[in-house]
Amino acid sequence: MGMIEETDKLMLDWNKISGMAGENKVIPVAVQNIITKEVILIAYTNEEALAETIRKKKLVLWSTSRNKLWFKGAESGNTFSVVNIFVNCEQNSLVYQVLPDKGNICHTSCNGVANNCYYRKLDMGSMKLINLSKLKPIFKKLKIQPVGSGLIDLICPIENADLFITEMDKLGMEIKGFTWWCHVTENHKPCGMGGPKNEFGEGWFSEILPTGEVITFESNEEYRNFFQHEWKKSSNYRPCFCPGFWLEN
Repeated sequence: MGMIEETDKLMLDWNKISGMAGENKVIPVAVQNIITKEVILIAYTNEEALAETIRKKKLVLWSTSRNKLWFKGAESGNTFSVVNIFVNCEQNSLVYQVLPDKGNICHTSCNGVANNCYYRKLDMGSMKLINLSKLKPIFKKLKIQPVGSGLIDLICPIENADLFITEMDKLGMEIKGFTWWCHVTENHKPCGMGGPKNEFGEGWFSEILPTGEVITFESNEEYRNFFQHEWKKSSNYRPCFCPGFWLEN
């Protein structure tokens, strides 16, 4: 991987389409995982590539840089079965819904596992790119449970809060705040009856807002100090409480 694939700086290639050769009669195609609904690639196709895709029922694209057919996964083995093809209103772009035959689609990887192409998210506040592929193994190791699809309310076991902050320091990421969640089980229901299921054990989580708003500090070090030294002294302390960290506003 090169610098463009690794950087957290926004460096968009505005010349991509204007730089294509005039002979490249192509249209864009969005490739979507039919199960997860994740958009895993935006690429280009032409008449020949579309015909091959339909014939093989496999993902075949047109490489604008190499000016030839691109059978996705021919070398890596990460091929994709094409389930549906959708055409837009002006008939100048396509959506392929695909089923991965093996793994992800990108030439980049994290810890030896291929990414999907949209593994970075733009923080619209800082205008920096957040590498989601580096977060996923941390979430798994520390049993971090995202409530939704974004980077807010990342429910963390209270005993792993300090470790999570350390991992964010390593990635150069600032914690933007946290809310409180209560871990509830059938035999222990101190703070609510509904919420997301605990993916790493029994019970579920109910959101608690003792202060009525997201709790914020100025730096990761202040969050660390709070969880190491101040939390159990707080009048809001409850053994069932877990922080839901925010990495974006």
